Amino acid sequence: MSQQNITNSPNPSIWTSFTTTISGTSTAPTPGSGATLTSYYLQMGKMLFINMNFSQINAGSAGSGYYLFNLPTGFSINTSVSGVLSVGSPYSYPSAGSCIATLGNNSYDTGSVLVHSSSFYALALYNASLNSSFIIGNVGSGYYILGNAIVTYSATAMLPIN
Repeated sequence: MSQQNITNSPNPSIWTSFTTTISGTSTAPTPGSGATLTSYYLQMGKMLFINMNFSQINAGSAGSGYYLFNLPTGFSINTSVSGVLSVGSPYSYPSAGSCIATLGNNSYDTGSVLVHSSSFYALALYNASLNSSFIIGNVGSGYYILGNAIVTYSATAMLPIN
């Protein structure tokens, strides 16, 4: 099976790169050696668009809880905007974007970007093997963990900002 990211590298003339770190709701994971994580953002009015791509071929540590991805410095998600729901009650809708996670060479699930707080978003996955919209869980210590050798995440988010 061939794999490809949801997003391509954005046009650098209009997108700005920023540093993303992966933290955890309980204990932060550690990406494996040689891991790559690229993130770009574009602000349009009160909307922040993010493209994030992560890949590793060497196992790191899983951490615990689900994984959180930060916003660029100086931005915060407007969590009071109608239609923006947070992770947790359980796995609220609607999404703030789309994502895909792969494990090894042939396992993948697609899902949604969900708001965790004003500073972080998370990735919630659907069960691709069941061809359903049932969310199996958030990327984290239970699904697509960084303790595995070959892991990728790609996400495109559209977030309302303050």
